[in-house]
Amino acid sequence: MDLAMRIVGARSLFQKSPLQCYYRDVHAGLHNPPMDDTVLMQLGARV
Repeated sequence: MDLAMRIVGARSLFQKSPLQCYYRDVHAGLHNPPMDDTVLMQLGARV
């Protein structure tokens, strides 16, 4: 994702850019991952 942002440049930070949304969502997920037990329960429920 960081490489895509570098390739596109400053235009990737525009609010209407899909890259800006993806970048924000991916990085937010890295800082707020679901708890391990929650993930295991969700995976178990799907199986």
